[in-house]
Amino acid sequence: MRFSDVWISTYEENFILKLVLLLLTVVVIVLSIVCIKLSLKPPLIIERSDKASLINKSMDSVSTRIETENFIREAIPMRFNSAIELNDTYLSAEEKNLREQEQKEFFQKNLSQRVFINSILIEENKITLDTDRLISVEQVRSAFSFPLQIELKKINRSLANPYGLVLVKTTTLTKKL
Repeated sequence: MRFSDVWISTYEENFILKLVLLLLTVVVIVLSIVCIKLSLKPPLIIERSDKASLINKSMDSVSTRIETENFIREAIPMRFNSAIELNDTYLSAEEKNLREQEQKEFFQKNLSQRVFINSILIEENKITLDTDRLISVEQVRSAFSFPLQIELKKINRSLANPYGLVLVKTTTLTKKL
């Protein structure tokens, strides 16, 4: 082997090593930037319970339409159904008082009530519900159309209220024929 061939092979090896070093340096820089970006994102907190829900505590963002509908589907039965456990953070104080008075009257008359939500219409400033009201006296049941208009208030999200919404007011609508 000639001396010039040795120098050429050494030069080629050095060139390849420099190229690999440059490529790995670029990869490390890109991965560092990605890690920094991901570490600056707000943390995602997952509540572990029998009903797993996703809570982003760092940002009390605007509730999505789906979250609002899910909240309504949970809060309306708490407001009107006789045999349901009440979550204090879903209803305002006024609505809790109205519920208690209503349930006392039903209990005195041996009645029970359930409300079934058929549809939810969310517009800019008002939320209208098409619901059915089922009133029972022991085994005798009667169903009525029960249109509602509700008002919601935004609060900070918490473990007890992951939606960050409170049912402030319910108004029964009368349908005009």
